[in-house]
Amino acid sequence: SRDVRKVVAGAEIGGFTLRFNPYNVTFLKYAFNTGSSTGSVTGTIDKSLTIASSIRINSIDYAMLIPGCKIERATVRCAAGGLLQAEVYCIGRKPQLSGSTTAAGVIFPSDAGTAPYSFQDGGSNPVTIASSTPDVNNIRVAVRNNLTPIYVLGSKIIKDIVPMERQLQLVWSQLQKGITEFTAATGSTDQTISWTLV
Repeated sequence: SRDVRKVVAGAEIGGFTLRFNPYNVTFLKYAFNTGSSTGSVTGTIDKSLTIASSIRINSIDYAMLIPGCKIERATVRCAAGGLLQAEVYCIGRKPQLSGSTTAAGVIFPSDAGTAPYSFQDGGSNPVTIASSTPDVNNIRVAVRNNLTPIYVLGSKIIKDIVPMERQLQLVWSQLQKGITEFTAATGSTDQTISWTLV
C-alpha cells in the first residue's frame, strides 16, 4: 500500500527566534560566554533558561513557557547612526501553554525605562584591532554553539542540551586610510579584536 498506516510521534524539541534592541548584555551572555567546570554557570552557555511569553485572549493573559532553553546561535550588529540589534535562536523542551500567567507563577517585568544601546555608546573609537582603532561604520559578531540535544530511552523529552564546537564570526566595514588592518587580517599573526558596546 502507498498509504500511511500509522504516524508515530518522535522526539520533541522546541525552537524559536528572538529579535530585539538590547539595553544590557545579560541575556546575550548565555550565548557568548563559555561555562566553568568549577565556578558558577550563570550567564554562560552551560546554564539553561525557561523562556516565557504572554498573549491576552478575552481579557486573560496566557503564558507560553519553553523550559530548558539554550541559545544555539546569536548575532549582534550595529551600523553608524543606528541602534544595536540582536537576534538569537534558542532550542529547548516542548512549549507549554499555561492557563494563565498567574497560574504559571510567571511575573513579567515592567518596562525598565532604559534606552537601548546605540552606535555612539561605545565611545569615539569602539573597535580596536590589535593596537589600531580604525573608523568602522558597521560591525557584526555571530556565535554558533552547535548544540546537541540528548535523549534517553523511554522519553520523548530532551534530557539535556550539550554545546559542542563553538564557532565565532566577525564582519566589519571601515573607512580605508591605510593597509594596517588589511595586513593584519590577511597575515598569519593572531590579532585581538575588541568592540566596546558601552
